[in-house]
Amino acid sequence: MARCYLTTTVVHGGPPDLGYALEVVRADVLARHHRLRGDRVRFLTGGSPEYARLRESLALTSTDFLEVGEDARHLAGVERLRAACGDGSWERQVERVRDLIRAGKLRVEPAGRREEVLVGEVSEVELDSTAAYITSLGYGVDGPNHRRWWTDGDRRVHVIGPDQLVSHALGWPAVLVAAGLPLPTDVLVREAVEEREVVAPDDLARRYGPDAVRWWLLCDPPATTEFAASRIVARANADLAKGLGDLVDQITVMVHRYRDGKPPEVVEPVEDAEALYVACREAPERVRDALGGFEFGQATGAVWRIVDEARAFALRSRAWDLARAERGGDVEAGRRLDAVLAVLLSACRVLARELTPFVPTLATRIAQQCITLTGVLAPQQDLVRRF
Repeated sequence: MARCYLTTTVVHGGPPDLGYALEVVRADVLARHHRLRGDRVRFLTGGSPEYARLRESLALTSTDFLEVGEDARHLAGVERLRAACGDGSWERQVERVRDLIRAGKLRVEPAGRREEVLVGEVSEVELDSTAAYITSLGYGVDGPNHRRWWTDGDRRVHVIGPDQLVSHALGWPAVLVAAGLPLPTDVLVREAVEEREVVAPDDLARRYGPDAVRWWLLCDPPATTEFAASRIVARANADLAKGLGDLVDQITVMVHRYRDGKPPEVVEPVEDAEALYVACREAPERVRDALGGFEFGQATGAVWRIVDEARAFALRSRAWDLARAERGGDVEAGRRLDAVLAVLLSACRVLARELTPFVPTLATRIAQQCITLTGVLAPQQDLVRRF
């Protein structure tokens, strides 16, 4: 069981924007994914109280929030760090950090950003913000979390914006080297977001729901926020509501209608369902590999492959025709109907699990609708907001 510590930029001023939302959502996806794999996870965000509110509106699972200037752990840790690295001694470590990046001992992703770091120049490091990643763990007050999550942790993944690239991927590691502390294992740099209009992620999430905002940010990272609201609505309707929500509704409605809500069981492989079996079986590994390379679009695509295959199988199997034949006395059609419904319901359960890192609220609703401990599925509910 690995220990993974995830951090995002600790922001000093200004309201949260869509760039920051993209940053924290990606970190949250990684945190939820590692938890699903059984890893221990600590997840830090920070800033003003405005930023703290995103935990609820974007369904974040951050375990710690640091408000710079208000946290006693931080003040003590900064003083200790200054003493440990010495005045100006970090500057002598910058070239060493470049060597570590070249050697792959400090991973900067995506690869194009790595070259920017290697040729970048850093004149100063703002310890009041960067030091938060270790002071929040009790560095400076001898708290046990510093050793547990930083010194002895397996992964230290730092998710930042492009404007923090050189200071956080070159200057901050140089400070750590000077102080004799381990480096982050990974620095993930999100895309830049050009804001042509003021878009508050908190407002968007309240209006359209956290899942719609998260799915849009993960599948279609915004290069510009012009017409952002309409793009989010389109994504929510087309992908989540019409694609996924309608599929799960169709399957559970058929179980209620044809089997009184009692999920049938199947003991043998079902003809024509091989592609769906493969999609369900391969999804966990494909998601793991994609997120291991910080490829969020590939990860969501691996899960959506199940949706596509389930829809295709549902059309091929024509459960409604099987139900009609069963009512006419065709016993074999009834057996086939049981098998078809069992396969489709099993696919929905896989979706509920694999969607959890990306759209956690929707994943929970799918699980509630498709998994039962009583032998009968729960009544229908609205899975996705529709606009």
